Parts: sequence; structure tokens; C-alpha cells
Amino acid sequence: MSLRLPFDAEPLRTAPLLTQRLLLRPLGLDDADDHAHYQGDPEAVRSLRWPVRTPEESREHLLRRLPSTRLAADGDAAVLAIVRARGSSPAG
Repeated sequence: MSLRLPFDAEPLRTAPLLTQRLLLRPLGLDDADDHAHYQGDPEAVRSLRWPVRTPEESREHLLRRLPSTRLAADGDAAVLAIVRARGSSPAG
């Protein structure tokens, strides 16, 4: 499968991409608690580019990332939640 640009992840809000094991969808405000949980876990962030975040810092980060749903130009990002197909909380 190839990715054709521009890619817009917004339609994944109503029709997420589902595989046998994973569901991919844009992040939403309802992901704030899960987002804060892993961003506040030293083990989860030890190899990332940022330090452990407080719940408030994590929420601010999430709010900045929510509009990132389109790949059309250099520097663009499509930030997606990765959810196990049999779960409801993001796995990453």
C-alpha cells in the first residue's frame, strides 16, 4: 500500500483504519487521560525526545497535536492514536 499526498487523516474520525490487530484514528480530547498516563511514565518516555510530563503539560501537548491530521507539505504531521483492535484505549 502506498501513501498518496496530500493525505488527510480527518476522515479516519468517522471511519478508522482497522487491521486484524490495530485501529488507527486521529487523537481526540477523549484521549487526554491515556495520553497523560503514558507521558507521565518515566519508563514509557525514556527513549523519547521529551522528559516526563505532568498531566497539565500532557494536555497542552495533546491540544497542540489535535490539528495534525494532514500530510501535504514538508513538516506536516498526521498524529494518530494506535488502539488494539480489541481495546478502547490507545496503545500509543
